Amino acid sequence: MVGVRDGVPLDLGPPLQQAIAAMLATRSGRVVTLPQLIEGLWGDDPPPSAQQSVYTYVAGLRRAFEPGRGRREPPRTVVKAPGGYLLRLDPLRTDVHLFAARLEAADQARRSGDLPSALRTLDEALVLWRGPALSGVPGLFADGERARLDELHVLAVEARAEVLTGLGRPEDALAALHDLTRRHPLRERPRELLMLALHASGRQAQALQVFEEARRVLADELGADPGEGLRRAHRLALTPPEEPPAPDGGRMPAQGPPPQDRRQPHPTRPRQAPPGAQPASPRNEPHGQSGAEGASPPRETGEHGAAPPRGAGEHGAAPSHEADARASSPSREEFVPRQLPRALAGFVGRTREIVRLTSLLDPWGDEAPHPFVVICGAPGVGKSTLAVRVAHAVRHRFPDGQLYVNLRGGTPNVPRPSAYEVLSRLLRGLGTPDNAVPADEDEAAALLRSALHGRRLLVLLDDAAGLAQVRPFTAAPPGTTVLVTSRESLVTGADRAQVRLGPLSDAEATAMLANLAGADRVAADLGQTGRLVRLCDGFPLALRIAGARLADRPDWSVGADGAAHRRAAQAAGAGGGRAGRTVEPGGQLDGAQRQRPRDRRGGGPAAGPAGPPARARHHLGGGRGAVGGLGDRRGAGA
Repeated sequence: MVGVRDGVPLDLGPPLQQAIAAMLATRSGRVVTLPQLIEGLWGDDPPPSAQQSVYTYVAGLRRAFEPGRGRREPPRTVVKAPGGYLLRLDPLRTDVHLFAARLEAADQARRSGDLPSALRTLDEALVLWRGPALSGVPGLFADGERARLDELHVLAVEARAEVLTGLGRPEDALAALHDLTRRHPLRERPRELLMLALHASGRQAQALQVFEEARRVLADELGADPGEGLRRAHRLALTPPEEPPAPDGGRMPAQGPPPQDRRQPHPTRPRQAPPGAQPASPRNEPHGQSGAEGASPPRETGEHGAAPPRGAGEHGAAPSHEADARASSPSREEFVPRQLPRALAGFVGRTREIVRLTSLLDPWGDEAPHPFVVICGAPGVGKSTLAVRVAHAVRHRFPDGQLYVNLRGGTPNVPRPSAYEVLSRLLRGLGTPDNAVPADEDEAAALLRSALHGRRLLVLLDDAAGLAQVRPFTAAPPGTTVLVTSRESLVTGADRAQVRLGPLSDAEATAMLANLAGADRVAADLGQTGRLVRLCDGFPLALRIAGARLADRPDWSVGADGAAHRRAAQAAGAGGGRAGRTVEPGGQLDGAQRQRPRDRRGGGPAAGPAGPPARARHHLGGGRGAVGGLGDRRGAGA
């Protein structure tokens, strides 16, 4: 960190004193309280002499900023204010504020079409950058501010490259973009801009090579495919370089064929009618209802309206109790269930678990997906949210459909569906009419196996109470994969794989709070943010409740005291959601949540916590918590 007065460098003192200067400078003209200064330096573990040390550092800064001030003269730069100190300095005399102001001006110029002015302003902003931000400055505040400034710098370099390409100078953008892709290999935007610049420079082969490298890195590290921006750049790179660029100065058109998938899918065999269903003729539209949880999955018709193959399946005639329903049942070729719930927005973290699950459900080459995969962990740790997200990511591997049933194993005071009810829902989800579903559980299971035979389907069974609830689905035919979430360990055989979830890291938890409550509010008080993250102990359910309360109260700071949160929650009548109902007064969990997951192999408690720890439950409960109970169970990452 560097300070200059009248062209002369200032000695800002030891690293902790520089950290005080950074906190005051980034909030020029605003009061920084003494507790904020202490937390910004030492977090929640300050030394006994922390307050006196702050006084000493402030005195040192006053001497550096005003070397000629007499002993009896009041300070004019770092002044005492109610509760803390403020720096009397025009914000635009600090590089951090000037850099942000120039980025904003460049963005406005770019939006108005004045690309030369945008480039000039971006160059003026980037010249302020002299190296890593706050290099050598310690403390919680410096860590967060360093990450924020690094992100702004990357955005500025990306914007400059985009403007250069739009001005017809793509060659000038290549060096910076190559450097960005090297330093941020998982960031897609620099690779997208690099492809555009290479294509505009006439280097089509290199642009396509960048896309292949991006696809490989994303697949290897995250188990993910390139995003829409990279795919659009790929479509543009497939066109001859001599063609003129898009009229918006480097942005490519959205039309064009999609890129080939990085994996070679198995050949898709013709689908046949499900047991108990007669193929519909081209003259009659299929009808009927289906779907677990009352959902109606979309139906896909055959190409050119052709009638599907006749017959009731590969195992011969349908049972006699299905005969009355044949004429009204949709055909197997026409009926493709798509029952997955919507993936939750604002998902963060879980990179290692996503890679592991993707390797099981979407392996490379000709290897088939694993037949039975379990995601287990404590209540509130994010099992359902992760399962739905991964299921959406791999659904291309299951072209015959995806089925979903909520088993309600951890929902108190709500009856759990029996194995027969789950079988019935799945059969109806595959197009079997109600009157064709056998009344006997074993017959229904046999009919389901016949319906699944020859298909590639994903079945998501969410929130299983235990192995007994999912046992009928452990012997699904080849091609069908069952994905289960449960608080208990369900691994009892070699053909079953299990991924156990733990709490989020502090960085992931902070990112989740930033998504929910706003990055500016979280960054404004990193000490209180860190305290809230630790109170929630990395449990997504607890973090989502806290974030929802903050989003619902924009006048609250992250560090709002518990009494203020409690009064607002009582006034608004909060706490009516499921998360609120599962917490008893005083922060104690109900009986269903109090039980730890049990390992079926050994009969003892499974490793890992049973749910949001006592301090998180206390923080979220109705006794003295700082936030009310909000949100539904799946959306909160249970």
